[in-house]
Amino acid sequence: MDTALFVAGVVVVVALRIFIYVNVARRRRRPELIETHDRKRLAKPAPRVTIKGRVRLRGEPITAALSGRSCVAYLARAHVFHAKQRSHLIGELSESKAARFAVEHADGEVEIDPAHVIVDARARRLAERDEAREHAYLAVRNVDQHHAASQFEEALVADGDVVTVVGRVAVDDQGDAGFRDAPVRRRLAGSAQQPLEISV
Repeated sequence: MDTALFVAGVVVVVALRIFIYVNVARRRRRPELIETHDRKRLAKPAPRVTIKGRVRLRGEPITAALSGRSCVAYLARAHVFHAKQRSHLIGELSESKAARFAVEHADGEVEIDPAHVIVDARARRLAERDEAREHAYLAVRNVDQHHAASQFEEALVADGDVVTVVGRVAVDDQGDAGFRDAPVRRRLAGSAQQPLEISV
């Protein structure tokens, strides 16, 4: 009888210790979960904003892929049809690029980050074609064999044009680390998943 009571007592003590350990461990983990949740909440991307103004080139212009003309930004597009079955569209190949520029508006200027952009403009067929550039444009996309059946068009953004730009505000700290009044530089930027949009 005494042995049975002793064993029962040991079981109860062990169960209580396990219960206390589990509850203490849960309490210790809660702050970490809250902190992780707060970090995710704080890491939400900035909202996209829209500005409209006049293009001001900063630095060197770029060269449009198909026409070879200097510009601030461009949209190049090729409609690639099958070389033998010309009614069969293989694909529409578009490319947008931009130089460093700012948008001048009523309240000042906003710098535009050209890393990830899409130019939304009405592209037109080229009056003067540059076949060497057309071949190069298709060759890097492995469809140069369909050049003869392809159609090319382009749109350019020039210095001084009025544009609408949609992107996220990015802030660059230009001062020393830890300096409270360090100057900041704000710019509009895009990403590979959500490029900055330039509309003409």
